[in-house]
Amino acid sequence: MRRDDVRRDDGAWVGLSLDVRDRRRPGLCVFSAGRRLLLSQGERPVLLADVDAYLEGVDF
Repeated sequence: MRRDDVRRDDGAWVGLSLDVRDRRRPGLCVFSAGRRLLLSQGERPVLLADVDAYLEGVDF
């Protein structure tokens, strides 16, 4: 990762720029789409869940 300051023409600091390359994926990943949740480890699905429409529970 490379970090650089972002400055205006007058030298005033206005932000930070991060350049991230070759980032490894974490061991466990959570994906969501609508009410569905997927927990995966690498390429292997570990848990698939459907959240209740009123957010009162989860079906596995």
